[in-house]
Amino acid sequence: MSGKRCMGCMNEQKAQYTVCPYCGLKAETAPDSSQIRPGTVLAQRYEVGFALKIGLYTITYIAYDLQREEKVIVKEYYPSQLCSRVDGGNRIGIRAGGEQKTFYERGLTQFLKEAKDLHSVSVPFLIPVQDVFTENATAYMVMPYLNGKTLEEAIAEKKRFSITETLALMMPVMDITDRLHQKGILHLNIHPGNIFLVDSGEVILMDSGRYVRSFADAPMETIGENSRYQAPEIRNLHEKIDGSVDVYSICAIMYEMITGTEIEDGVSRITKDTVKSPLSRRVKVTANQDAILMNGLALHSNNRINSVEKLMKSFVSIRPVQKVEETASVQKKKAPERRKTERARHTRKAEPSSDSGGMLRIILPCVLVLCIAVGGFIAFGRFKGKNTANMTQKKKVTSDTEKTAPVPNVSNQTTYEKAKKAAQDAGFKLKRTDAEKVQEGEKTDIVTKQDPEPGTVAEIGSTIRVTVTASNITLDNDDVLGPDVKILNYELSKDDKNILKNVFNIYSSEIESNIIPGYLLRICKGSSDDQKYSLNMNSEILKYSKITLVYSAGKTDITEGQDAGISVKELLQNNIQEALDKAENGGFYVGISQTADYKTKDVAPLGDAYMIKRLNANGKEVEMGDADKIQTGDKILLCLSRGPKRIKINGKYLTEKTYLGVDYESAKKALEKAGVTVTQTKTYSSVPAGKIISTSYRCSYEENEIEESQQGGIHEGDSVVVTVSAGPEPTTQASEPTQPSSSGGSSNKSSSSSGKSKGSSSKSKPKSSSDKVTDNDAMKN
Repeated sequence: MSGKRCMGCMNEQKAQYTVCPYCGLKAETAPDSSQIRPGTVLAQRYEVGFALKIGLYTITYIAYDLQREEKVIVKEYYPSQLCSRVDGGNRIGIRAGGEQKTFYERGLTQFLKEAKDLHSVSVPFLIPVQDVFTENATAYMVMPYLNGKTLEEAIAEKKRFSITETLALMMPVMDITDRLHQKGILHLNIHPGNIFLVDSGEVILMDSGRYVRSFADAPMETIGENSRYQAPEIRNLHEKIDGSVDVYSICAIMYEMITGTEIEDGVSRITKDTVKSPLSRRVKVTANQDAILMNGLALHSNNRINSVEKLMKSFVSIRPVQKVEETASVQKKKAPERRKTERARHTRKAEPSSDSGGMLRIILPCVLVLCIAVGGFIAFGRFKGKNTANMTQKKKVTSDTEKTAPVPNVSNQTTYEKAKKAAQDAGFKLKRTDAEKVQEGEKTDIVTKQDPEPGTVAEIGSTIRVTVTASNITLDNDDVLGPDVKILNYELSKDDKNILKNVFNIYSSEIESNIIPGYLLRICKGSSDDQKYSLNMNSEILKYSKITLVYSAGKTDITEGQDAGISVKELLQNNIQEALDKAENGGFYVGISQTADYKTKDVAPLGDAYMIKRLNANGKEVEMGDADKIQTGDKILLCLSRGPKRIKINGKYLTEKTYLGVDYESAKKALEKAGVTVTQTKTYSSVPAGKIISTSYRCSYEENEIEESQQGGIHEGDSVVVTVSAGPEPTTQASEPTQPSSSGGSSNKSSSSSGKSKGSSSKSKPKSSSDKVTDNDAMKN
């Protein structure tokens, strides 16, 4: 599409638009002063649009990957209290202050480390980092762009969830986090805004936030909108942390979902804890579920459930759970070190599980599936709102155990071939299933729609159906069936079916008819459920659009084996419609045989039957005699005349020049053998006698009686007039002179001369036949 790209949604639009027809962004809308200028290209590849979210430490942008031609998310490291844009440009400058640079660089280092770790790790349903780079004195990570909404938005819409709905959403988050922990990675930034719900209900965990901890002792405000989901020890650089910090975050989210109230910030809770248990708030949960949540929200890490694996096990276990009671003195006490080093913690986490842990790995997924199955129908059915983010996960799922994956976004105005590669990279197939009329000046085969929509979880290897832009085409086009191919009332060949499948999206249906069952009756525009009108071979229709092949289903009221009251001879020189009328009256079937030949009109005019065959039960065609009788239920095939054939002599079309200078007798023999009537005229000529001087012909057919491919030239059944040389014109010899008489001599001489002159006059050269035409005239015919 020629035009410009909207910086709000990255869809292309016409240049004259002042309001984006996709996202409603107005052309005059100004970006936030803290963000990169929209339209800036980073890393010579990513065209950056408007900011989707501006946080304490990062800015998240919608962007367009110019290399892969798809939308992406670009996250920029931008701790706003430590830096700003230089001179209104894109480059970042550190604010004046003693330790500002130290804290900025420490956070930048951690941001880059985290981005590179996530770029190299593969955890199903954790949003992958596709690229990491530095520019403008800061760092960036690039992620795919999915369709759906965040859990934060879902909570804002629904306010409160049942425990079943909550578990259906959060158990997948626990599973993803546990997989991260097994790889020695803590997330440290789990909050509702980082949990993404695709439209189908799949749950994706977004990027982690380990870099946030770098600012724990920085001279800046570090309590943001998501701080209430963080365990208190995260903001203490001197305290060791482990997987229990992510347990705290998960339980804090669950607490808000089932109670409908915001949980108090962890640091504030140490001073005065006002968080009441769900049961005390009269929330419908079991005593075990109440105890698990409160143990996960324990302020002291020693009292908290210390791994996500144990948290999942607790929710599916039937064993009673004892709630841990924390006194105020215990809450304020500094947590002792539980591990000598973080590396030791992570190494220990990766050690083989015990037997009970092995059983857990078998039982837990089963219970997880049951939770999601029960709660998913309740929870996801209510998350039908406006999409606020789009990400396309293009990276292949590498785990052999994963059979589903988010559908990539291929409907972003890219070509079909590039969309096909993107789908293949993500483990899917791609197929054109409909078309839209291409606008003037725009390209064809551009993907405009897709089904399933981006982000929908689908089985790996399944097909994404897309709509593309296309121009009109006809069935008789050389790129389709060709000008001479007839398919209606025929058995459609396998080759023709494949050609049609490659050019259109084929549907099929059946209706009762006296055409042979399984033979093609007509072709309609649209699908089988939405047939619009019949198409002729020269009807214009969009390439890749939907067409329906309507086949004969036969008749249910025909009793086979009885005399149909008609002979084969009565079907000769009938066209298919005339034969069909007789088949309906006689109770038999007709169709057109693939056998066809050129015939003169005295045998069978163009489109009429010159021979009749019967289609046997084994599918074999057997020729029938003129006197053969037809029975009810018989499948009768008409071999149709292709009309007269244009004559070829020695591989070349016969013209008026073909036999010039050739001996008449040999030419006559060849012409009569070719099927033309020859008439001879003679004239005196310097050409040797018996040689042909010229030819002309008279066509015996109307234009509509000749197949298009055979029109022009001389045909079987035409009449040809051949002008043959009679040799040179003969001359009269002078008589012997006589002895003149004594008188009247002069008179006799004069008489003789007069007689010679008279004789000479009587031998004038005859004219050629007025029927002759020139070669140019013949070519016009």
